[in-house]
Amino acid sequence: MSERGVHRHLPRDLRDTDVVAVAVLPDFRVRVTHRDGTSVVHRFDPADFHGDFIELRDPATFATVQPIDGTLAWDLGGGLVYDRGGDALWLHAHGHCDGSHDLDRVER
Repeated sequence: MSERGVHRHLPRDLRDTDVVAVAVLPDFRVRVTHRDGTSVVHRFDPADFHGDFIELRDPATFATVQPIDGTLAWDLGGGLVYDRGGDALWLHAHGHCDGSHDLDRVER
């Protein structure tokens, strides 16, 4: 592959990074399962939700997460969607974090 940085660690078939299942856990954590079978718990820091997305600090709103088009997403209505790409989550799950997202940590 010719990508530089953390992206060189992505699988050849990017569809393998698609989010296919999500389970909400306490304390702003979600278990994310990818098409290739990778499954880990990601922890979000609610303080990172601000602006249009501040309502995600509410645990009930956070719990509405779902896979949408291969991403981890929250449909907040009115055309507003907060999402994290499957590729970034997959990289984070495999220990390759570029710091470009709001994930606090991965729990194995």
